[in-house]
Amino acid sequence: VAVAPDHGAQIRLVPVGEQQMCILIRLFRLPRVEDFIDGEDAHAVAQLQHPNILPIYDYGETKELRYLVMQYVENSTTLDDRLTGQPLAPIAALRLMLPLLAALEYAHARGVVHRDIKPANIMLPQPDWPMLADFGIAKLIDESDQLTPPGQSVGTAIYMAPERASSTAVDARTDLYSVGVVLYEMLTGRVPY
Repeated sequence: VAVAPDHGAQIRLVPVGEQQMCILIRLFRLPRVEDFIDGEDAHAVAQLQHPNILPIYDYGETKELRYLVMQYVENSTTLDDRLTGQPLAPIAALRLMLPLLAALEYAHARGVVHRDIKPANIMLPQPDWPMLADFGIAKLIDESDQLTPPGQSVGTAIYMAPERASSTAVDARTDLYSVGVVLYEMLTGRVPY
């Protein structure tokens, strides 16, 4: 067992059939545990099988924390690592963004909203292969439910849609707003505000 650099994860080598496979166990300690993915949502996220979504294999919880078991991507960087304050070439930005939009379309069609799209949650196992990661606060879209209680917000503020900050009911469009902020940053080298 090795502890990952963010100190919130462990990397383990486990047998899968006749092969050995590395997995990442991501631990979450949130001030409000109800903001974290629950069992039903984790099951839905684990069913997402898309080449641009980091696979989640398992979910668990204890009294003090919840965790996700997901694929470990060796030597992977994130889009956040790649954004240096300088704009990316438009074609490079589109080559990264189009697969991410396809991944979100896939997740949204299955009723899953990510709720924390940002460059740090976009892994780059290869320079031109983005993977949407960190579904730790993802939720199933249920039109009868508000995803976050009134007066609360979950996610990264700078990439968050305005309705998320005001605790208005959200849906897949809030992910698209966040993607727009990420694309803006890719094309200009800065966030819009």
